[in-house]
Amino acid sequence: MAVANGWIFMWILNNNNHHQLWKSDGIEITLVKEFEYMNELVASKTNVFFAAGSPETELWRSDGSTTEMVVDVSGPSYTSNPAHLTDVNGTLFFTAYSKTNGIRTLEERRYTRRIEFGDRHQSGKQ
Repeated sequence: MAVANGWIFMWILNNNNHHQLWKSDGIEITLVKEFEYMNELVASKTNVFFAAGSPETELWRSDGSTTEMVVDVSGPSYTSNPAHLTDVNGTLFFTAYSKTNGIRTLEERRYTRRIEFGDRHQSGKQ
């Protein structure tokens, strides 16, 4: 469960074994979107971010009105499996698999900067 943009967001597993994202204003509850798979739910600024897919698992966001994939880290036909979603003062950080080098990378919410921890630690640089 997470709160963003005046909505309470939650996900449930339905009878078809699909995951559904729901929102509520505390009075009414509304289905936002259904996925084959969904995990984690973190608020950052006016959005909730989560890992979801049908079938590849990627990073998604919703503000209650618009729900969209944020970024496909690994490219088409590969799943990046975002995990460890964490908000730090309005910036979302997460790990994901990269098709390029097969290691987990740390992604910043601005989607333009990747910090490749695997390369840095292997070379001994800080």
